[in-house]
Amino acid sequence: MEETERNALRESEERFRALTEQSTDIILIADLSGRIKYASPSVYTVLAVLGDSLVGTNMVDLVHQDDFAKTMSTGPRSGQNPIVECRLRHAEEKWLYFECVVRNLIDHKNISGIVYNAREITERKHAQEQLLFSATHDALTGLPNRASFLRRLQSVVDRMKRHPAEAAAVLFIDIDDFKVVNDCYGHATGDLLIKEVSNRLRACMRSDGTIARMGGDEFTILVEDVNDPSDAIRVAERI
Repeated sequence: MEETERNALRESEERFRALTEQSTDIILIADLSGRIKYASPSVYTVLAVLGDSLVGTNMVDLVHQDDFAKTMSTGPRSGQNPIVECRLRHAEEKWLYFECVVRNLIDHKNISGIVYNAREITERKHAQEQLLFSATHDALTGLPNRASFLRRLQSVVDRMKRHPAEAAAVLFIDIDDFKVVNDCYGHATGDLLIKEVSNRLRACMRSDGTIARMGGDEFTILVEDVNDPSDAIRVAERI
């Protein structure tokens, strides 16, 4: 009977290992200090790191520093299985995005740790970021678009209402006779001109200013932290 049980256990362990080696999900178990006690073989498939090499290291060496606090703070909450997004370090020194289910199994006699079940979502994350960028930026120049500029302007106006001593300026810019360029040389040349103007505007601006393409040949610049009208005039003269 004992031999049968040992064989069953061995077969179960082999099945588990085969599944985890081919899985795209990563399973990590760490103690409350973040020391890794177990890393599934699938770590190699996803991060190109041997799971055994992670055992004994700390989660702080694997998780992006900006994500470490939220990843660790969710674990010890007993009875909860929160889902967090975090970035994990790949062997090629790049960061991959993961959606991670955190389970507190400190009191489980066979686990005694915080279990992290992480699934890579890098492509999905980049797609979301691209959609967000497209919604807030001009496709031709990469500058903030009209909607994005107006939101930023409203934020500055709201701040100035709270702090009346602060000031800002808005500059409106367009290209004279731009229609002539399009009519004589074609829209492709007009697009090149728009992109060149946007690049030169970037070169003229301070770091605290916001440049936007409002549409067509129209641009706006929001100059913040203006101490005197001459500050905005100097920007206009530089342009």
